[in-house]
Amino acid sequence: MSLGRVMLAGAEAAIRRPKNFRRCIVSDCLGPAQVRPLLCHRLNNHPPSCSSVTKRFKRRERSQQDNDENSDNEEELHDENPLLVDDDSQPLEGSREREIEISSLRFDAFAKSAFNIPRAKVEERFYKGEFYINGEKPPKKSFDVSLSDEVDLVKGINPEDHTLIDIKRVQVIGLADKTTSQGRVKVKIAVWEDLTIKPHGEADD
Repeated sequence: MSLGRVMLAGAEAAIRRPKNFRRCIVSDCLGPAQVRPLLCHRLNNHPPSCSSVTKRFKRRERSQQDNDENSDNEEELHDENPLLVDDDSQPLEGSREREIEISSLRFDAFAKSAFNIPRAKVEERFYKGEFYINGEKPPKKSFDVSLSDEVDLVKGINPEDHTLIDIKRVQVIGLADKTTSQGRVKVKIAVWEDLTIKPHGEADD
């Protein structure tokens, strides 16, 4: 056989060898006691990169720090704005309670979120005299609401009894003692969607 054919046959055999050919040869021909020194020699001559180990450690440490910070932030957000509940306030039957966050305690800012209407509609209905606070018209839009205040929005004359009016009422039953991290105020309110009462200012019989 010519030298060229021998080289070609060797190349073809090398191509057909499995990837674990060398591993198979070592494990088949050598026992565990002989393989162990070879592995130790391999590790000693090719130790893991110090920089790669350091990077993995730093990534793990940074990930742990991020998790700890997130946990701390959640605890702070949970405790940073405890609501001051008005214990004397007894919401009437038929109300539902919910919490809102507003930019300030100004009446217009409060009414926008509490009654879920646009700021422009708040202004329009304010000037129409459809808002009442504790039975009286608010003096101005910048008036600040307080704990236990009742805010009524007149919806119209009751269709069954024209001497009565239909309103939506919101009562402030809780205020946070400080603002959130975004500078907003957390307020707890009781809401009555439909109430029928005498017009404001009229004495009860």
